[in-house]
Amino acid sequence: YYRFDEDLSLIKDLNLGAFRISLNWPALLGDDINGTTLDRGQVEHYRKLLTGLKENGIKTFVTLFHFCLPDELSQKGGWLNPETAKHFGHFAELVSKELGDLVDYWITINEPLAYVFQGFIAGTWPPGYKYDYLKAFTALRQFLIGHSLAYDGIRVHSRAPISFTCHWRPFLPKNRFNPLDHLVRFYRDDVFNHVFPRAVDQGVLSFPLPLSTNLSIIKLEGEIPGLKGKSDYLAINYYTRELSRFR
Repeated sequence: YYRFDEDLSLIKDLNLGAFRISLNWPALLGDDINGTTLDRGQVEHYRKLLTGLKENGIKTFVTLFHFCLPDELSQKGGWLNPETAKHFGHFAELVSKELGDLVDYWITINEPLAYVFQGFIAGTWPPGYKYDYLKAFTALRQFLIGHSLAYDGIRVHSRAPISFTCHWRPFLPKNRFNPLDHLVRFYRDDVFNHVFPRAVDQGVLSFPLPLSTNLSIIKLEGEIPGLKGKSDYLAINYYTRELSRFR
């Protein structure tokens, strides 16, 4: 935060052509999630950083939500609460107005499935639920709504391409001769890698059988008005593959 001038020099020395940053939603908006202006000190910080990148010929990728959630929204349920998606759209418009002239590519949400998995299945990130698939899929739907509203908010002031970051994780069967390992691989791949981008592409949230026969999950499926096609490019984070086995 305080030594980004040195980082800019390193970026230039490395001959990098693009650099991605993530914004701090709570810091930019302060204590008032309904506010109509952003914190001027934080705006100036990000403008200096982005200006430095642009002056060095570096393409700028800016992420709006990289897991920083305002405390007030967290206390109200975070991404389980439809209010969060609406506030996210509002935040996106404010940021676009202040920084849009310095952004080459926008990313609304970083790795929504990683956030959903860690926060509602593994329980290692806030809000810390474990194996609560209904809450996980509820948050997933709200992320899709939030992405759509943020896309619209950005478009008020910016024409730069917009996407979300997909944490793409290749799943392979631990035993390629075991059909049950292949079945596990299929479900993990479909839910983790495909459900979100497919929903954005089609405008409809759907889950594979037998998940789609669960009455609570059925209520989460279906069209999300205004979502279809709201992705201008494909943004992928790739780390490693993962082996899957039936237990």
